[in-house]
Amino acid sequence: MSGREVCAALTAILRERTEWDEAPCLYVMYREADHVRLSPVLPEGIWPGGAPAQVLADMAADLSQFQDIAAAITPADLLGFAFRTETWGVRGPAASALDALRGPRPSLHPDRVEQRFMWAVTCDGAHYVAMQNRGEREILARKPGAHTGKIPAALEQMIRTVTAGAN
Repeated sequence: MSGREVCAALTAILRERTEWDEAPCLYVMYREADHVRLSPVLPEGIWPGGAPAQVLADMAADLSQFQDIAAAITPADLLGFAFRTETWGVRGPAASALDALRGPRPSLHPDRVEQRFMWAVTCDGAHYVAMQNRGEREILARKPGAHTGKIPAALEQMIRTVTAGAN
């Protein structure tokens, strides 16, 4: 499965969103013929309270407690995991935007923009990201190499848990 199909699947999920201020969603990604199918782990709109990145990290830690069971029931067509959430970004040159995001409250920055993000990590360790700014139709999806942070780390941990012992 190429990165193009993963990016297309992430883009499709973001494109089908018609509302903002939605609950985050964790997806399982499957290989299906010549495309990628994403299936929500929990019903749409159902997400535990708390910061999305921390909730996802807690879910990954909880899943790892059941590594043998998770690995035993993992389907052969598993491609990876993906996560959709909304967050704040900052418009502007990359360096100043990163500095602003490292500040205490990006949601208060004068150049802030609300964004939808999807991160994905596949069983082969590849990372993908897609994002859309609120009020814009354009969606950028790419395979940026490894990402850091709680969300990619949690997705990596889930992959390691469910693929433990796989050939």
